[in-house]
Amino acid sequence: MSKIKSIINGLETNTMGRRDFIQKSLILGVGLSPIGQLLSSVSAQQTYAVKSNYIKINNIKYYRSNGVQLGDVGEKKTSVFSVNRVDSQSNIPAPKMKVQVAPRIAMSTSFASDLSASISYGKLDTKAFRESLIAGELVLVRFFMNNRDIENAIESSPNLIESIRNYGRDTRVVSDVLVVVKALLYERVKSGGTLSLKRNGIAADAETYMEASSTVALAPGTVIAYMLQKIDWEEHQKKNWAHIKKLIEDPHGL
Repeated sequence: MSKIKSIINGLETNTMGRRDFIQKSLILGVGLSPIGQLLSSVSAQQTYAVKSNYIKINNIKYYRSNGVQLGDVGEKKTSVFSVNRVDSQSNIPAPKMKVQVAPRIAMSTSFASDLSASISYGKLDTKAFRESLIAGELVLVRFFMNNRDIENAIESSPNLIESIRNYGRDTRVVSDVLVVVKALLYERVKSGGTLSLKRNGIAADAETYMEASSTVALAPGTVIAYMLQKIDWEEHQKKNWAHIKKLIEDPHGL
């Protein structure tokens, strides 16, 4: 175990400052290098929960989707009587979005059962959906934008800044989305570097698909959960809201 801890602690964080390999996206061991196989040996320790208002993976709580898309911007709504969510009121212009994909999330039998009982996928019934997840024909992945790219996109969009000013201090940005995709699609995009995103892509079975070698189309209803970022503006520019100091991750429950 000390060897595993040593490897984990020595690995670099990603551009968002988070440890994707273990915190959010445990890699499956099939076809991995010896180090990857060693890391995957701890995947049994993965914790998860599928609830009506959030999905938790390794103590990170993602908001359950309510028609949200990657790059959406709007006010965060919190209530003790309803589901915490973001109201999608505008979005980062698609041409400014630089999308990346994290390693697929490990899928245990129990996780697959809970997930398939909670959401739907295309025309598959619950049993077929569950079996496809267990068999690895369908995989759960996370598409995301790193913080610097989000900041650049907002700062270079005057109309979006004006909208954010109107939304007020409860404005949030959807920085990550969890999506179930076909394993073949994941294999095509995982080594493609930075991707672009086509908004409201339409496929016959409402699936995520590749329109071109570097373009991912997220059809309506394919996003099952998401992560939010709170905007912290530079102190001396808060009246003008022109430059972002940093983005602060805002998981469900905070």
